[in-house]
Amino acid sequence: MIYYKLHITDLPQIEFACSTSTDHYRNSFDHKGTLEITTVEGSGIDLTADGVTYHVPPRSVVVIMPDAVCEIAGTGGVVRDDTIAMRLEGHDWEPTDADGAPRDTDDDRVLLPMILSPGDDYTNITRLIRTFISCYMRGSAAAQCRCLSLWFELLACLDGAARRQMTGQIEDSFTPSAQMYVRKAKAYIDTHYAGHLRITDVAAELRITPNYLSNMFKQSTGRTVLDYIHMTRIQAVKELLTQPRPASLSEIAARTGLGSARNLCTLFKRTCGVSVREYLRISKELTVYHERPWDAVE
Repeated sequence: MIYYKLHITDLPQIEFACSTSTDHYRNSFDHKGTLEITTVEGSGIDLTADGVTYHVPPRSVVVIMPDAVCEIAGTGGVVRDDTIAMRLEGHDWEPTDADGAPRDTDDDRVLLPMILSPGDDYTNITRLIRTFISCYMRGSAAAQCRCLSLWFELLACLDGAARRQMTGQIEDSFTPSAQMYVRKAKAYIDTHYAGHLRITDVAAELRITPNYLSNMFKQSTGRTVLDYIHMTRIQAVKELLTQPRPASLSEIAARTGLGSARNLCTLFKRTCGVSVREYLRISKELTVYHERPWDAVE
């Protein structure tokens, strides 16, 4: 896997920020001069760079550097993505692989992955990018300042995720039994989130105490069991919202274990950084490289 070491020397300029949703996903990059960070949802994509094709599964993050020459194509089905493009002036970067990537925490460069595999960091990265897009749509000076703040927070999040992915830090830091319990806890939550699920229910299924589960889960994933339950439910909500004929918010809340539309909206805003209404608006915008693509209405 390829990583990039980015040395930040100046403030970037926002080129564009938008979302797309299409079943004919295709894009190409050839010395555009911008650094693009994209989340991939729906079906996966194939990314071809330097003659090598990488399959990017759903719920991954793709980083396209300013000097990249590559092609991206959907693998079938609808691809949904959120993209931030920043023009970098005075920055320098260099590619490296896992063996040559910086491992120490005080390195003076940000480590960015070309492809960040699905994982627990994805929800936070998606929240940051969605909030960025929402702020950019407002267009005010204050919103632009907030965008820059979110940009640097996003870089920090990607740097941490890339280092963990590169070193296998999470997998190697815990005993096989702890890894097994965390995997089983996630699997149980993934199949039972729609019900009245509590931490005690998950612990009882694994035949361990709730405190032991909570401590082990937090140390292993960096988030609490409740956070993971919320994350799983909100991901299900997002899938249901993008159906051709979505159900009402009350029905979606009932089907995802959130109880009421009010609870759904509150948790959605806290988790995704934007309201349900903003999320739907962003998701339906056009795929065009305009300065403000949502102003281009068919």
